[in-house]
Amino acid sequence: MVKLSLNAKPRELGNKSVRKDGRRQGQAPAVLYGFEQDNTCLWLDAVRLEAVYAEAGGFSLVDLSIEGKDPVKVIIKEAQRDPVTDRIIHIDLYKVDLNKPVEVSVPIHLFGEAPAVKALGGILIHSVDELDIKCLPENIIKEVRVDISQLQSFEDIIHVASIKLPVEIEVLSNPEQVVASVSAPRVEEKPQEEVVETAEAELAEGEEAKPVEGKEAKPVEGKAK
Repeated sequence: MVKLSLNAKPRELGNKSVRKDGRRQGQAPAVLYGFEQDNTCLWLDAVRLEAVYAEAGGFSLVDLSIEGKDPVKVIIKEAQRDPVTDRIIHIDLYKVDLNKPVEVSVPIHLFGEAPAVKALGGILIHSVDELDIKCLPENIIKEVRVDISQLQSFEDIIHVASIKLPVEIEVLSNPEQVVASVSAPRVEEKPQEEVVETAEAELAEGEEAKPVEGKEAKPVEGKAK
């Protein structure tokens, strides 16, 4: 696994103009808190932060160094983004205790090919995007990979309980929760107007072919002159 790291420098609380100046200089504001850690305001390099967050998300350990001091292990708890530019405008960093389990949510990645989709034309349904787990910080995994090739028919379902993880990781999500399944393809129905028109046409044809009860068809005789 690639080692992720961030360098930071202390940030003094100031007015909006101070924060704007920092962002213009390519810095992103952050706050550090957690195990044996007082709340500390920091500046991070915005470009480096985007790269690390893309790799780590909210589940991988990151080495954080403040002005050259010995790094501490943190995880990214929350990132706020600008609604227009989508750039990170503030981030929370949580210092972890390496000897104490933490609870995190990791993404579920489906891979492979489901025969029920390819051969039967079904529709893949991905019901759960994340899995809640508990483990020591150093055992946190980046993602949970689920092979959907086991979905052979529309009756096959992958539950949380069927996901295999290392023994040192405890799954907190409901074991009966559905992760993935395949639904049968939808049958296109005729529009209601078309159905009515077809029924009326069939009825009309039936009436023309049906003889009138109690009466016989007689040839028309010409009148005598």
